[in-house]
Amino acid sequence: MLNLTTDILQATPTELSTHEKRAIWIIFLTSNSLSLLGSLFILASMMCFSSMLKKLPSRLILYLTICSLLSCIGSLISFYQFQMKALGIPCLVQAVIIQVFGVGTFLWIVVIAFNLYMVVVHHVLSMNKFEKYYHIFCWGICFSLSFLPVITGSYGPVEGQLWCWISVEKNVLWGHMWRFVCFFLPLYICLGIIVVLYARVYYAIKSIVQSDESEVSGRILRKLKAYPLVFLLVWILPTINRIFNWVAQDVAFVLLLLSVLTSPLEGFLNALVYGLHTDLRNKFKQVLLRKGCCVWFSLKDDSNHNEEEELVYTEDDNDPSVLNATSISYGTPESESKRRNNDYD
Repeated sequence: MLNLTTDILQATPTELSTHEKRAIWIIFLTSNSLSLLGSLFILASMMCFSSMLKKLPSRLILYLTICSLLSCIGSLISFYQFQMKALGIPCLVQAVIIQVFGVGTFLWIVVIAFNLYMVVVHHVLSMNKFEKYYHIFCWGICFSLSFLPVITGSYGPVEGQLWCWISVEKNVLWGHMWRFVCFFLPLYICLGIIVVLYARVYYAIKSIVQSDESEVSGRILRKLKAYPLVFLLVWILPTINRIFNWVAQDVAFVLLLLSVLTSPLEGFLNALVYGLHTDLRNKFKQVLLRKGCCVWFSLKDDSNHNEEEELVYTEDDNDPSVLNATSISYGTPESESKRRNNDYD
């Protein structure tokens, strides 16, 4: 153990060339810019359709979007920061922003999964009372974890001074430990929770719609599979990169390049998976119909209402991104009236 510790402390990472740094910068800025635009689009949409924010699921998506947006801004600060050689306090601010809101994004994804789980599996009709506990849970963990590296002064430039986060340059052992404890451990605990919750929701919905072979029910089930899969795809390469950093005590250009390609895209993918949910799409459709731009939608809606025996999947107020299988009913006036009476929040 002593020899391993000595080797780690004496290891000198390979310095990235100027061309490698430039390539990483281009990918890094492109990925973060896409996430920034995706987050701004969802945020602007919710501000335009402010009535959506009366519903808890939309507010949860708003909190997730804010985290993604601030995480992107924190990452993009480094473009100005290192051009101007502004380290010190600006570097610390960027590192804390990346840490707090990076962890915040996957904690809010856990909250969204839990909210959906409680509604679909346990049939809890009102989740508004949990909102304050969601905030305590997410922000309490985020800020507590972000404080730990401050104790050992472990925030600083990383990856050859490309940006600031938990650095291994000041103290290798503390740096790697805080990266694991403050980021990657919570990350994969959250992934495990998300997989379990969505699996429960998936089988609960599947048991209800198993007799329905329509494209709609298949789309619901496929979307449920996509949530943990997207989460895993975004973070699998950064995890491999950090494991390599720890074991080899070196920087691998290809792994680092792939990491900065996938991990900043989390905000963009969250915007696609969580932001463009049914309620928001319906709001845009209504606007387009009023403008006379989407006659096809109008004809499609008319034909659907003529199908009295057609199976209708209604979106529940507590369902953030998929149609709620607990509200499946036949499209008759009686069932529609019953569905309205059961609306909540």
